[in-house]
Amino acid sequence: MHIYICKWDKEKAGDEPIRQFLKDYSVKKNLGLTCEEINQTPIVRGAHGKPYFKDLPQIHFSISHSGRYFGCCFETVPIGFDLEDLGIRRLKIKAVARRFFTQQEYEYVLTGGEKAFYEIWIRKEAYVKYLGKGISFGLSRFEVVGEKGILDQLEDVYLGEISICPHIKAAYAAPKAVTIEVIKIEPGGERRLC
Repeated sequence: MHIYICKWDKEKAGDEPIRQFLKDYSVKKNLGLTCEEINQTPIVRGAHGKPYFKDLPQIHFSISHSGRYFGCCFETVPIGFDLEDLGIRRLKIKAVARRFFTQQEYEYVLTGGEKAFYEIWIRKEAYVKYLGKGISFGLSRFEVVGEKGILDQLEDVYLGEISICPHIKAAYAAPKAVTIEVIKIEPGGERRLC
């Protein structure tokens, strides 16, 4: 899986970064897609907002944005991806956990604090994106904490955490564990964001 991370500008938000990242992904994976094919394929949204390439069903992608960052990941299997910019989030984690998490997850947050909260949150968001449902599906309908802590498997879906940098937490959901390459981009070319 290739994950592209860049600084996010709400004013310039749109599908152009996704297409630019797809061009790079196509070259790196030797997919043989032309710039014209990439520019011409519509990016459409499912019933709950999950984006996909109408004319490229072999390429799956998922997007996420938080605070100053935007991320987009590509894979050849269905995926869900979430990132959280911890540098800006100042949530009332106990109240959010009480409202959206299961009782066992809520207790995990009470014990583990902010770190535990985000371990759960990013996995839950990645999973509902994988399903193509969004948060309206109900985050308390499934559980990502078991007797021994955070789960890495839900039914037939793998949940993995992604190391990006200390102030960005991220996770993905896919049919199996995948190899991850993180590409950090700023306007003007590649370089470290963290």
